[in-house]
Amino acid sequence: MSERAPETATVSPTAVCAVVRNTDAAGAATFSLMGEGFKEGQKVSFIGPSNAGSGLIVDADGAFVVPISKEGQYHISVDDGESTVKCAKAKSQQSQKDEEKAKGYADGYKAIKANCKAKPPQGIAPHTETYNKAWNDGAAAAARDFC
Repeated sequence: MSERAPETATVSPTAVCAVVRNTDAAGAATFSLMGEGFKEGQKVSFIGPSNAGSGLIVDADGAFVVPISKEGQYHISVDDGESTVKCAKAKSQQSQKDEEKAKGYADGYKAIKANCKAKPPQGIAPHTETYNKAWNDGAAAAARDFC
């Protein structure tokens, strides 16, 4: 007979991070280091080719965002000294815009399909104009289909 986990058990999400190109900025490319899946209140440090920082506090959603000046390989260390996460490198600008558009549309469609009065998500990590426009387009399509 197999044992089931208690109903109140929660699985901790896997901590991940990525260097993200800020696609809405005009001129020279700018980047952010974004992390999610960390524990609320954890302190983390990061190191990379152009920046290093320590004592960042993870928010209630388990996330953080840090502006950085250069793309490249970054690593996040949880200040307990036991965990290190290798961050994904930045994608090309067009590739990232395409992903933001697809995710925004899918998120908007799914949200309105579930609740006709849903609003775009708000959180620590601001969404790009590309994501927001696609979210609204997806939401409008779902509203036509379901509301």
